[in-house]
Amino acid sequence: MVPGAAVFAGFMTQLGIERETGLVFYDQKGSVGACRAHWMASLFGHERAHVLDGGLAALTEAGVLPDALPKAASPSDRPYLTRPVYALLAGKGDVLAALDDPAALILDARSAARFHAKVPEPRPNMRGGHMPGAANLPFTAVLDEGGHFLASQTLFDLLGGLGARERRVIASCGSGLTAATLTMALRVAGLPAGQLYDGSWAEWGSDPTTPVTAS
Repeated sequence: MVPGAAVFAGFMTQLGIERETGLVFYDQKGSVGACRAHWMASLFGHERAHVLDGGLAALTEAGVLPDALPKAASPSDRPYLTRPVYALLAGKGDVLAALDDPAALILDARSAARFHAKVPEPRPNMRGGHMPGAANLPFTAVLDEGGHFLASQTLFDLLGGLGARERRVIASCGSGLTAATLTMALRVAGLPAGQLYDGSWAEWGSDPTTPVTAS
């Protein structure tokens, strides 16, 4: 789903966003889309980017009304300049290489039922299961019931128990969206953000040549 650098830069310019602009991404509730947006901004080198933990619901609960939020600016007269950090992005080849790399850890953000092929995939003609050696960490497991991220130490212990402290993480999910919640959880835990497999299961599960297991 990642756009080309020129396409991303064009949208940022149209929104009046420059490299020095501070950004806060938010959803109506929770932060699934906001985490994906933050990851993509980081991918193209935008450093002043944040996610509103808990989404707009958390902001209104804090007494900040929606009409107090800043409005979109006019298009900038300075073209946005990207500085891609492609180390944050993983492709299918990277994941294939990671299968035999003991220093790599694939974290799958899908539900346990999908991970173990106990329910069919929502997309037609797609195999169920997961990459061999991958660990299942549903994205909901790093959030509380209100959609806020768990405490930093809690996430550090949770992710560390899966090996994220010692190994390089590649986060995957169904289509590259909720995997960004895991990369953000790594940041909140004070760990390296790792990589996000943008093709995720939509690509892997539809390719008959990639290895799949349900165990």
